[in-house]
Amino acid sequence: MRGRVAGQVAEIGWSVPLIVVARAGVVLRGGARARDEIGRMVGEKVAVLPEMARAVAQASPAGSVAAAVRPVHRRVRANRRRLLGW
Repeated sequence: MRGRVAGQVAEIGWSVPLIVVARAGVVLRGGARARDEIGRMVGEKVAVLPEMARAVAQASPAGSVAAAVRPVHRRVRANRRRLLGW
């Protein structure tokens, strides 16, 4: 379990800067896609916080870190695939 969580945290750590750069490029180009991307960014933050809180509340104390990381990891991977194609 610890190794899996550590791997997810590492993947988040190296993916997020790439996602930020990709999103910045989309926003700097402007237009409808930029507005959609900004809305998506805000919506993700609003949605993930209660999702993390619910996951932690339902997890055992030993599994609470993994429960908190899981929804963030899932969204980071989805964003990386969508924006970078991998």
